[in-house]
Amino acid sequence: MSVLEHLGVGFAAALTGPRILIMIAGVAWGVIGGAIPGISGAVAMALALPFTFALDAPTALVMLAGVWAGANYGGSIPAILMRMPGTPGAAACLLDGYELTRQGRAAKALGVSLICGTIGGLISILVLIALVVPLGDVVLLFGSPEVCALAVFGLTLIAGLSGPSVLK
Repeated sequence: MSVLEHLGVGFAAALTGPRILIMIAGVAWGVIGGAIPGISGAVAMALALPFTFALDAPTALVMLAGVWAGANYGGSIPAILMRMPGTPGAAACLLDGYELTRQGRAAKALGVSLICGTIGGLISILVLIALVVPLGDVVLLFGSPEVCALAVFGLTLIAGLSGPSVLK
């Protein structure tokens, strides 16, 4: 089977009636969790994790994916309405979203955040699907020396970009 055939089977399994209801419940929980400042998508998923123990694996994954997607949008709600991001990823919504709220156009800001977040999420899923197999082949070529060199490169890059004093 090709990758696309596997994707088709996976989507067909994920989009059954009961799983869609569980996904909607996960999205609702994610929006609530994301809208509470300090509760990020990872924390919302951790809080939802005990509910997945009674579910089969595909249903649990669908629920957790819904929680993550809902939290990504939910974080923009307090960022737009109260100038306080609910999740770290919603910090960019502070700039324009809160200004629209002050002008009385909060509904427009929330709608734009929802639509743009959905489109961005779908595009990122498509990019992930396209790149997962080639990147998997590249990752398998990495040994211990390459991983060490990559870690040293990352630390050097962080030190160089962090400020004027590289040694600090």
